[in-house]
Amino acid sequence: MPSFYTFPKLQTLIFFVLAFFITSCTGSDKDVTAEDLLNNARKLEKQDPQAALLALDSIHETFPRDIKSRRQADTIEWRIELAQATISLPYVDSMLHVDSARLEGLKENFNYQPASDYQDIGTWEHRSFRTENNTHRNYLKPTVNDYGDIVLISFYVGREAVHTWMTISIDSMERHTGAADDVSSFNDGGTFHEFLSFNDNLEDGMTAYISDTEGEKVTVTLHGDSEHSYDMNSRDRNAFRQTRELAVLLHEIHEFAIQQTKFSRQIELLNQRLYNTVEHD
Repeated sequence: MPSFYTFPKLQTLIFFVLAFFITSCTGSDKDVTAEDLLNNARKLEKQDPQAALLALDSIHETFPRDIKSRRQADTIEWRIELAQATISLPYVDSMLHVDSARLEGLKENFNYQPASDYQDIGTWEHRSFRTENNTHRNYLKPTVNDYGDIVLISFYVGREAVHTWMTISIDSMERHTGAADDVSSFNDGGTFHEFLSFNDNLEDGMTAYISDTEGEKVTVTLHGDSEHSYDMNSRDRNAFRQTRELAVLLHEIHEFAIQQTKFSRQIELLNQRLYNTVEHD
C-alpha cells in the first residue's frame, strides 16, 4: 500500500520545525499563534500531510480553549484524511481484484465447506486429504478458513492409544507442538480412530515448517501414553505447500477486505463532516 508519510519520522519532524521556524521568523518576535500554525498546516497540507498533521496537533495541545481554531484544525485534518482514504481505496480495490483472480487459480485443488449453523465461516481442505480416500492410514492434514487461519488435524488409525501432542522431524531438526486443542476418538469394529487438532500459526507454524521442505524426510511422531511415528509422503507434502499458499492468500484477501470497508466508511463519514462544516459556516 502506498505510504503518505514520505519522510521518516525524524526527517518529517526536522522538516516541520525548519518550515515553522522560517515562517515564524518572517514576522516580529511575538509568540506563535494558533493562526500561524493553521497557516503552516494549510501550506503543508498537500506537499507533506504528516507535517501538517503535526502542526494541527500542536493547536489542540497548545490552545485547548481556542475552540474556533481547533474547529478549523479539525476541518484541515478531515481534508487530509479524506485525501488519503480516497487514494487508498482504489489501491485496495485493485489488490482485491488481483487476489481474487489468484484464488480462482488455486481453489480447483480444494474442497470448500461453506459456513453453516455450526461454523461462522467457510473451510478449505485439499482434495488429496478427502476423508473417504484416507480412512485406513495415519496422516496429518491442514485445513484453512476464509480468514487464512490454519488448523492441523492428526488422523491416527491402529491399536488403541492416547496421544496428546506431536513432533515433526525433518532430517536432524525437530519441532514440537503443545497439547492438542481438541482430542476425540472412537472404536469402529475393533479399529481405533483418534483425531488431534492443533491451531497453527500462519507465519512460522508447523504448516510453514513442512511446506519449506524439498527432498528431506519428514517424520510425524505422536506422543502420549505411547508413541507412534510415520513418514509423510511427497503427495501430502505438496498438498501442504499448496494449502499454505492458499492460507497466505486468504489472509491477505481478508485484510484487504477490512481495509476496503474501513476506507469506504471513512470517506462517507468525512464527506458528511466536511459537508456539515461548510453548511454551518
